[in-house]
Amino acid sequence: MNDVLIQNGTLITENTCQSDMDVLLSGGKIAEVGSDLGNKPIVEGAEIVNGKGLYISPGFLDIHIHGAMGEMCEDASTNGMEIISHALAKHGTTAFLPTVGASPHDSTLKVLSIISDAKETVTGAEIVGINMEGPYLNPKLGGAQRMDAIRRYNEDELKQYIKVSKGLLTIMGLAPEVEGGMELVDNLVKSGVIACAVHTDATFDETIKAMKHGLTLTGHTFNAMRPIHHREPGIITASLLNDTIFSEYIADGFHTATPIIEIAYRLKGEKKLVLISDSVGAMGLPDGNYEFFGINCKVANGRVSLGDSDILAGSASPLLYGIKNLHKTSEIPLAHIIRMATLTPAEAIGVSEKLGSIAVGKDANVLLLNKDLDVAKVWIRGKEFS
Repeated sequence: MNDVLIQNGTLITENTCQSDMDVLLSGGKIAEVGSDLGNKPIVEGAEIVNGKGLYISPGFLDIHIHGAMGEMCEDASTNGMEIISHALAKHGTTAFLPTVGASPHDSTLKVLSIISDAKETVTGAEIVGINMEGPYLNPKLGGAQRMDAIRRYNEDELKQYIKVSKGLLTIMGLAPEVEGGMELVDNLVKSGVIACAVHTDATFDETIKAMKHGLTLTGHTFNAMRPIHHREPGIITASLLNDTIFSEYIADGFHTATPIIEIAYRLKGEKKLVLISDSVGAMGLPDGNYEFFGINCKVANGRVSLGDSDILAGSASPLLYGIKNLHKTSEIPLAHIIRMATLTPAEAIGVSEKLGSIAVGKDANVLLLNKDLDVAKVWIRGKEFS
């Protein structure tokens, strides 16, 4: 693997955009960051890449993504995970958590094993963990989840999920208010798995209680979740007012209106908001009718719904699309938008020591983006993806 020197680009840091900056990639790591690095002996023999007029960005980290190009993590195969991995890398996502919705127990064990093994074989975006969105959810707000697979918490099942995931189970989505919910939060915390409230009808008080038990994340906030009411503020208000909670938001223009995300940004800031795609197999496919994960879905004009209903069934867009949409439609600074798709998710899942920003010693997951935020080049651990 050759060293790469990116010169004269605009570096996106967690707070600002710095012009005329150089970044040296060496041995799969970020070796040097600064200006005029071309004159230093350390860069001798490096491939020179002209970054003039381009942004140098950390690779995106998507912690909630179900699929792409007709493939779903819930129906995982080795080839399917490779297809998803490549589809993500093409759009600047260099690391991800394959996300598995509620499924029957034996099916869940099978796909967790396949995904865990695929970590070592995918050649696009890296698998850095697994997100289980269920099965211990509230059926009242099941959304596009498989209703026949939503069930009460079972401790023996959880132990098997953790074991078969080979240390990769990173997040489990749950409804803290249902029977066994608080016990589940306790056991996840003990096992080192992040407890995430999702598909939940939790009240404000129930959410605060869950936070005291160790809940640290809300999933696709505002969607499939008890709405805010002036007499019962609910889980959303609890998440907005609590500085210890990370919250996922989908910025594709369908799931959450930009002014809502701006309110969340003003209350919580870029250090606690996590942009996700929540994409399903529709990503990269033309409009039409499809079956994803045994569920009939309609894709039309970038929107995925359950059949002809108005119920959203995940997203058809990569994380990059949400970033672009938020940049065009909000007053949030670009550096903060990028942070919410890079360093903040890395901090939320505990991998910020190696991912999430352009800093010496971190993995060389780096992007070049043009002024419209289109992807010009992608490096994953210092190797150019093409």
